[in-house]
Parts: sequence; structure tokens; C-alpha cells
Amino acid sequence: MLLVAFSAVSCDKYLDVNTNPNVPQAAPAHLLLPPMYTNMALGIQIDGQYIGKYTQYWAQTTALDFWDAHGYGAGNDRGGEAWRTHYFGVGKNVDLMIDDARKRNLPAYIGLAYAIRAWTWQTIADMHGDAVIVKEAFDQTLLTFNYDSQEIAYAESNRLCDSALLYLDAKGGAVDANFNAAELAYNGDLSKWKKFVNGVLARNAHRLTNKASYNADKVITYCDAAMATNADNFQVTFASTKSQDGHYFGTLRDNIRLFRASKYIVSLLDGKNTAMQGAVDPRLRLMLPQNSATDTVVAGVDPTAGLAVGQVTPSLWGTVANPAASGILGRWLFSDKAKFPIMTYSELQFIKAEAQFRKNDKSGALVSYKKAVDAHVDFANSFANITGNNPTAAVTPAQKTALLANTKIIPTVADSLTMDRIMLQKYVALWGWGFLETWNDMRRFHYGLDKFKGETVYSDFKTPEVTRLFAGNGGKLAYNVRPRYNSEYIWNRAALEKIGGYDADYHTREPWFIKP
Repeated sequence: MLLVAFSAVSCDKYLDVNTNPNVPQAAPAHLLLPPMYTNMALGIQIDGQYIGKYTQYWAQTTALDFWDAHGYGAGNDRGGEAWRTHYFGVGKNVDLMIDDARKRNLPAYIGLAYAIRAWTWQTIADMHGDAVIVKEAFDQTLLTFNYDSQEIAYAESNRLCDSALLYLDAKGGAVDANFNAAELAYNGDLSKWKKFVNGVLARNAHRLTNKASYNADKVITYCDAAMATNADNFQVTFASTKSQDGHYFGTLRDNIRLFRASKYIVSLLDGKNTAMQGAVDPRLRLMLPQNSATDTVVAGVDPTAGLAVGQVTPSLWGTVANPAASGILGRWLFSDKAKFPIMTYSELQFIKAEAQFRKNDKSGALVSYKKAVDAHVDFANSFANITGNNPTAAVTPAQKTALLANTKIIPTVADSLTMDRIMLQKYVALWGWGFLETWNDMRRFHYGLDKFKGETVYSDFKTPEVTRLFAGNGGKLAYNVRPRYNSEYIWNRAALEKIGGYDADYHTREPWFIKP
């Protein structure tokens, strides 16, 4: 009987140990989408907690933190989550989604797949410079991989954006019955996905401001085709019923208890920054926690300094207590119930304002700049007073009107607009979520060391003193993030050695996009 049974099954099928009859070997496209969104957000959040120290979004409560000092954590995967997202968390799932969608004639899924991969290419290229694997990526016949330049990764991102737009425009058989429920970012609205793709193109084109090839008109065109209101913002929602499905910056996961807002962001909102000329921003109480109910001062921390003796500045959740013990849900963006932004209308308007300013269209730049600030107030208000959180009062209509009329922040005369104003307000608008975009901006201006036509940019920004920088930096600031430790430093050593990836100061080398 056994002989007959075995003879009825082909030898190839019998020996196919890679097929598990108890587990599906292919997943329909709609099941692949939701985990992709989660991975997109987590990749930025987890790495952003460190990049946010380079940009001085926040600082550690203890002195001489590695990341505060423009260093890194050796021998671990900190700073490698976006890398893991691109090659694994999202990774081959994009190809699986495309394969399934092709078989079933569902071009909308293909468009989304290309859009997401274009975004992840852009993200890891921004972070890792010339240590990205493009040409050999996702080749399952290889065990080691050669690196490609950042320029090639950006080109691949742009190519996929073009493909995404083509499929998002495709007619007939666009979606299946599961599409709207699975498409959690825009509830199945493909027009908003096209805006997101144009936002990716705008970011890529705007990276190149230091190059002669920079094309402001192209950037403006992309911005005009991108987000048109806050309703177009790309945001990811977390269930946050337990740590495993929680918002990374929420109290359930308890990842940022030792972070404190930097003195720099405080100075931009409390008016003490030179550029603010004493103007107190009504977003101050919404975005940053005050010391206590009776002490309304918002105190920040300098990078590498840690908390001063006796300083009791609360965490970004608004408490100094253990969040699990106190039962709070956080506050503002740092909440279990808060959506996490990937791209916003306000950001795109700031990009447009800078592009217009660079082509000497100051009138147009002022219009875009004011729209950007206006939109960010509404964006910030959407996170006010989330149920169960520490209270964060929204900016009132009267306060918003006063802010938009305050000439210390928004000039009435176009010639009074400066690059510094644009970049500082963009910093405020990205604070707490746009880690990589702010770092891209700061690197383009060499952390404010570069002036724009003689004008200061990033007023009062001070990097850590040379003596307090990370020991391996050689007195230099961080300009890229080392590739993921557990894949590259352990398994891809030969490729890393070719590009000097084992040099102590490798992470201080300037990326292609900021070079002339």
C-alpha cells in the first residue's frame, strides 16, 4: 500500500520541503497592506528617536548620550529599523502584492505597492547615503550584496513613483471588494494616493538644492500636485490595545520616558530664539508639556547635558511618573491613540515656499509660507485633548488669527520673508514626527553653518561642543546612519569594507544629495 501511495505522487512534489500544506503559501493583496502601513510608521518612529537627537528635537535626561553627541550605538541595530522595514518588513511583500494583483487584474494594488516601495527607497537612501543595495536588492539567489550610490536609490524611487501614477490612473478592474477596508491610509481614495506619490517626488527633487541641477519649478509642480489640504495627510493609526500593537511613542510601549524636549524647540515657541523676537507661539502649550500645574514654565534640555540638578522637566507625555503606574495615555503626538504622520500638506507648502524663495519669487513664497503655518496649527489642533490623555488645550480661533497676523512670525511684506523664517517654521511643523525631513534640511545647510545669500539659517542653533562629540567622530557631526548591524556588519562585511563602513568616522561622511 505504501509503495502504491508513493508511486502516485511525483518525486518532485514529494521532495518539495519548502511547501507547507498547513500554511497558505500566497496571500491576497488586501491582507498585505495593513502590515505595510504599520512597518512604514515603526521604521520612522524607531529610528526617529535617535535622528531626533541629531536635529535636537529632544535630548536624553542623562549626560553624554551617544546619539546626543552625534554618535551611535555600536554592535546593535539602533538606527537600522527603516533598513529592516525596506528590505524585510515591507520588502518582498511588495512583490507578492504585485503578483497577486496582476493575476486578478487589480491595478490599484500595484500602484500602492510601487508608491510604498518608492517611499521606502527614499527613506533608506536619505538615512544611509551610499550604502544602499539597489541593483541586487530582493535577489534571493544571493547571500551577500554590493552597495549602490544614493543617487541610484533616488532614481529608483522616482522611477517607481512614475509607475505608481501609471497604475493608479489605470481604468477597469482597479480594486476588489476588500480594497477600501484594507486601505487604511486613505480609505480607498486613489486621488489622495496620487497626491502622496507627488509628495515623494517633491521631496526627492528638493533634496538637491546644493546642486546646479536643482530645478525649483519642478519642485513647485510636484508640490501643486501633492497634498492640497490636511485631509490629504498620510497618517497611520495604531490600535494600541496592548504593547504589541501600540504607538511607538505612546505610554503603553514606554520608549521615550527619558526624553525631554530640547531647549531649541522651546526657544522657537516661547519667543526666546533671536529670530522670534519675543513672540510667544500659541502652539507652545499644545506641543510641549509645562513643568507642572502651578509652574507654567516649559523647560528644555541641551544635548549631552542631561537634566540639571533639581530639574523636574516632565517627559513628552507630560508626566515625570512611570506612565504604566499612573495610567495615562500620553499627550499630543506622543499618545497611544494618536495617528502618526508620514507626510503632511503643511510640509509640502514649506517645500514649495523654499523653492519659490530660491527662484526669487518672494511673493509666492510668502503665500505658501503662510498657508504652511496656517495648516500646521489645524494639524496640531487635531491632536488636542485626545480622550484619556493628559490635557492639551487647542489653539483657539482668536489665537490662530493673532499668530497669522504677527509680523514677527509672518511678515506682511514679501521682501521681509527670509530663508531663516521658512526653515524655522518648518522645523516647528515637523517637530515630533518629521525626523528625517528635518535632518535632510539641516544637512543641506550643514546644521546652520551655511548661510543663504549672507543670511543666517537656523538662528541660535548650536551643535554640541567638539569636546563633547562622540569619540570616534574626529570632531565632526553626523551626516548619515550606519547600515543595519545584524545584516550588514555581520553578514555583508566585504561590501562594507569597500566603502569604509568600518571606519570610526564613517557616519560623519556627507551624503551625495548635499554635495555641489
